[in-house]
Amino acid sequence: MDKIKYCSNQDLCYLIWQNLISNAVKYTKEGGDINLKLHTEDSWVVFTITNSGNSLQGKEDLIFQPFYTSDAFGQEKGTG
Repeated sequence: MDKIKYCSNQDLCYLIWQNLISNAVKYTKEGGDINLKLHTEDSWVVFTITNSGNSLQGKEDLIFQPFYTSDAFGQEKGTG
């Protein structure tokens, strides 16, 4: 990853990183792949995380709704 310097709320950023990375781990089967990329694009910091787990299959916009979970049966607990 690129070394990037930015100014932000440390506690909030920790929660964001923790949520994204833990979800990638949670939804990747054993032996699967998780890839992280951090770089700048113009004046933006871009963090990309991909995994070999199941896709959201057309529900990508729902991940920004508070407390949304992709578990249709309510078995999984999470912060959305």
